[in-house]
Amino acid sequence: MWLSTRAREVTLRSRRLLLWDEPPKALEQTLLQKFIVPARAFGSFLARAGEVLRRHRDELPQFPPHFRFVPGGDDAMLPLAPTDSICLILCHLATPESAEWRRAFERGTAELLDACLAEGGRHYLTFDTVATREQLIRAYPRWEEFVALKRLRDPEELFTSSFYERYR
Repeated sequence: MWLSTRAREVTLRSRRLLLWDEPPKALEQTLLQKFIVPARAFGSFLARAGEVLRRHRDELPQFPPHFRFVPGGDDAMLPLAPTDSICLILCHLATPESAEWRRAFERGTAELLDACLAEGGRHYLTFDTVATREQLIRAYPRWEEFVALKRLRDPEELFTSSFYERYR
């Protein structure tokens, strides 16, 4: 897709769904976040998120945000969107090697996630591990059930990730 498009820079900014063994240099210093909020509450969340982003704009620069409709479905144990929702996608210009940037990112993310949770939303689980365990449980109340089932099916925890290890 990237090679065949006439507007490669637009494709890179808007389609991070492609998987690369090594990401293009333009994406090396970016970090995505997704906040999924029920459609009925999205306006209220967006107002709160706007306040947070304005307050942190100098320390957390980013590309313009994107939005995506997410159809509801609660068949999964940890559903992304139990009801029809809208996803706020942020693409930060990241400098993770900077302790100052990392602290600002953690503060801003905590505020955004609290605003999201207050409106009945949740975050995309594996993009980062900034959420506290309490925030994770609020967003995904069946987390403990998931961990118990995973331990039953994979007692040696052969299949794991840094995300799972942090929150189990």
